[in-house]
Amino acid sequence: MSVVICADITHPVHPANAAEKETTLYAVGIFYTPKGIAEAHRDLSLYAQQHSMNVWMANYGGPSYGFEAAGQSAFWNNKGEMIGKLSEDEEGLLVVEQSEGTWKIK
Repeated sequence: MSVVICADITHPVHPANAAEKETTLYAVGIFYTPKGIAEAHRDLSLYAQQHSMNVWMANYGGPSYGFEAAGQSAFWNNKGEMIGKLSEDEEGLLVVEQSEGTWKIK
């Protein structure tokens, strides 16, 4: 597992380095606003697909320092398919479980 913080996901070399270390789960903690969350989702899906690793992303869910957070924590399997996500106004932690090779939202 590779633990990732916010700006790391804007540098494609970061997930590439994680993949070289045979990471199977890229666990990302970020603070993205509504304006940037679509790009973060796109990039994380691409990293999952390119590097054959599962990606779990937790985004901040409430305002901080005067900025609105986008929420929408999500999980992508190692094919880049989004398995699930929270909505922009939903508080919580997205929990996933793997059973018989398939990921499911709990």
